[in-house]
Amino acid sequence: MPLDDNSENHSNIPNKVILGMFVILVFLSSLNGIIGVLTVGRPSSSDPVFHQKLADGWLNGDFPLLNEKYFLFGGPYPPAFHLTIAILSKIFFTSPLTIMNLFQIFLFPLILLSTFYLVAKSTDLYTALLSISFLLTSTGFQDRASQVIPQAFDILLFPIVIYFFMKKRKKEFIIISVFLIYNHGIYPILILTSLLIYSMRYEGERRKEFFKIAVYSLPLFLIMSPFLISASAPATLINSAQKDLFFNKSFYGVFYFSYFLFAATAISLYYIRNKNRTEFENILILWSLSLIPLFPFFPDRFVSYVVQPIAILNGIVFGRIFIKKRTNSIFLFFMFLVAILHIGIIFTLFHKDIQVWKMNEIAQIYVNLPLTILTRVFS
Repeated sequence: MPLDDNSENHSNIPNKVILGMFVILVFLSSLNGIIGVLTVGRPSSSDPVFHQKLADGWLNGDFPLLNEKYFLFGGPYPPAFHLTIAILSKIFFTSPLTIMNLFQIFLFPLILLSTFYLVAKSTDLYTALLSISFLLTSTGFQDRASQVIPQAFDILLFPIVIYFFMKKRKKEFIIISVFLIYNHGIYPILILTSLLIYSMRYEGERRKEFFKIAVYSLPLFLIMSPFLISASAPATLINSAQKDLFFNKSFYGVFYFSYFLFAATAISLYYIRNKNRTEFENILILWSLSLIPLFPFFPDRFVSYVVQPIAILNGIVFGRIFIKKRTNSIFLFFMFLVAILHIGIIFTLFHKDIQVWKMNEIAQIYVNLPLTILTRVFS
């Protein structure tokens, strides 16, 4: 990845400036986790409490995978996330809570880095920064990716899996794919299914890699299969605040996805529909489509997963729409400022007790914007 040479950069902005802008976005978006740990002393939200309990269970030798005391919705939880926390706490002679606090600080920046790296290596630095800027406009992404939960590991490692898949680094691809399945079960399988479909369409000989992944993941499924019916119960219930809002509050789904990204995606889909697509673009489309089965049952999870490939696709398409170097540069700076604005709005939604330039008022205006517009138009 060149740092000084602009030959691979289709804007007038030097690569070092682009990298500096990326660092600024990473720093600003990481403040949510840093302030949360400093003020509360533990990871944000309620889910990490359950995951800390499982990590403690592994440290205590309770083997939570087979211990009903640690079951969720009548079944065991995949072990990789909790074992990682437990092992790290052993290595560094500390508690799972300390490791999780460190994750709260560093996981989100690492997610941005892995996404940026995938796009930069597959396209260029300009498109990578544009994609990250689009991604940071999503409330759903910042919400779930900033929590110390297995989904954060998914979002961190998906770009690395895609990168190894595209580079045909079979061993690394298989190892990380298996880890993801042991980390979060069905969710990574959806993404891997999209890569399997791609392989069957374009590279049939690669099906062997997926067979190996299935074989190495078989022990987990043998253990969990007796509990599949009870474990699927949450899919039929409103079991989270976000899911309730999706079903009962107008425009919440679009807000959670991102008003800005929603509008940009409509333009991108129209633009790219009949174009000759690259390998990377086809994978991004399959990656997005593979997540659709989540929507009827877990719309909030669907949104927080799908914005990652959607934002990258938008970065690629808008880099082509603004093809002239001058307009390219202007649009990148515009998106950079839009990303910073959204970081501030989402930060104040997460920390309603903190007043930053009266950003709370701006955040509430942003949330209620569509209803306000419709009320004014039809009143």
